[in-house]
Amino acid sequence: MDILLYKGCGVAGISFFIRPSNHLLVVTKKNGNTKRQLFPGLLQSLTMTDERSEQSQFQLLWQEFLTDIEATATEYEEDGWVVHTVTPGDVTPLYDTEKPFGLSVLIPNPEFDQLHTVVSDSTFENVDVYKNTVSSTVFVLVVERDPVSETAVFIPVYYNFVTDSEFLSAAEEYGKMPIRFRALGVDDQLTFVHDDPSLFAPDRSDEEDG
Repeated sequence: MDILLYKGCGVAGISFFIRPSNHLLVVTKKNGNTKRQLFPGLLQSLTMTDERSEQSQFQLLWQEFLTDIEATATEYEEDGWVVHTVTPGDVTPLYDTEKPFGLSVLIPNPEFDQLHTVVSDSTFENVDVYKNTVSSTVFVLVVERDPVSETAVFIPVYYNFVTDSEFLSAAEEYGKMPIRFRALGVDDQLTFVHDDPSLFAPDRSDEEDG
């Protein structure tokens, strides 16, 4: 059964259908004649193009965010701080409060080893959280600070507050927001725990602007 997408009107009528095979069927009627054109895979191609467009937009915004982070790290360094910036390969929101939840961040193995050393040598008692919400994506910079040694760890992460709404609910229910670092082939994890999950929630003004 074909599914009607659009039906035109006027002297030259044109209609678009989705076929069960996911092909696009175009039916054109003009001067009493009917012309049918089948475009195999075209609908799927259009969908993939939209997905690529969304991915490209995300990558552009993410790169702009990382550029801003570099500028902020430079300001810290000019003030005498030692800055370690992690490079997320993947950021996964975890929902289940009965299991590890929060943000799971995959980082390169050398950075994981370095972060392990930094955490062992410093006590991070202060944190700054900077956010930027674009559409449904929240870009977050978490700056873990040890004011005694003037050491800072910059953690850029992101999540989708629409599709990952359970992630925020789980953190609010538990009253904490953990960020867990992992590396390929390594069983251990490094975790920063934050007592105020609302720091990671999207700003309402940002949501309205997006």
